[in-house]
Amino acid sequence: MGRMLLFVAARFVVLFLFLIPIHSVSYAHEIGEAEFLAASLTGEDIALWVQRLQHVPRAIGLFSIRAEPPLDPDFANVVEGEIAKNLESRNISRVVTCPECRTSQIQVLGERIVVTRSAPDLRTLQDLGKKLGADAFLVADVYRTQLSLISQVNLYDTLSGQLIGAETFKVPALEIANAAMQLMIKAGPGFLFGGGQLSTSSDGPSAPPFSVNLLVLEELGFGKGGINVGGVFNRENSYGYVMPTLGWRGRFGGTSLSTLKSISAGYGFRDSTYGVAVGLSYDVFFGSFAFLGLQATGIIPIASRSTTSPFGFAGINIGLSLGR
Repeated sequence: MGRMLLFVAARFVVLFLFLIPIHSVSYAHEIGEAEFLAASLTGEDIALWVQRLQHVPRAIGLFSIRAEPPLDPDFANVVEGEIAKNLESRNISRVVTCPECRTSQIQVLGERIVVTRSAPDLRTLQDLGKKLGADAFLVADVYRTQLSLISQVNLYDTLSGQLIGAETFKVPALEIANAAMQLMIKAGPGFLFGGGQLSTSSDGPSAPPFSVNLLVLEELGFGKGGINVGGVFNRENSYGYVMPTLGWRGRFGGTSLSTLKSISAGYGFRDSTYGVAVGLSYDVFFGSFAFLGLQATGIIPIASRSTTSPFGFAGINIGLSLGR
């Protein structure tokens, strides 16, 4: 039973990876759903970072936001809007843009024409800060890789020109078939409960059961939606399931760690038993790809030769996530 479930899951992974076209990044890369979602998450991360600074500026000027190839230059406006929105929601009293900071300045020095961009010296930086009423200027450069959106952010004091802080933010951005996707593979140990814990081996206690899950989730606006294919593996009590899943992103307390709460319901089976499968999980993401979480799955039998009582599994899981 356990080997059969592993074989089915392996076939599903192979078909998913090779039959669904993955849109690669090129220099003609269009702004898609994955980029818009990554921009929103980047704005949240930057605002949280600013909020945790030792001395939080009262007013921040968005000095320069640049989107580097293969991103469309206009994508910088999307990122800037998300940064401004999230800074304002984090009790920054004033957030202003700086059109003059991005306009080329022309000066005639003797017989030379000098063209400068942004702030060529401290005096210009101070004048711009006074004019806009900004205590600090934020500068960001945004890059796109195959799997992520990466932003290098610097924050400067407008009076001294000194660097207040610098940080790099990396947000997963997986795009499959023109949609923002999240692919999660997770596994972990736990314990059985209900009807699933009744049988024991004649050779002694069984090894602890463990679960394996593959989730493919698409962005739905209010959250995530997709499917969970997996199972619980134990010498006597293995069972499998296929469950449509809904998930909601969040934050772990006041930290920059993101979370995913999900609920699932679908079809479950074990030997001669089949019924309604249900599942709950809570996952916390560390870095760009790894996560740790809690999960519980169970089956409510509809037809069975062995048991009519619900049975299930609860435990921890660790895994890999592509996309967010």
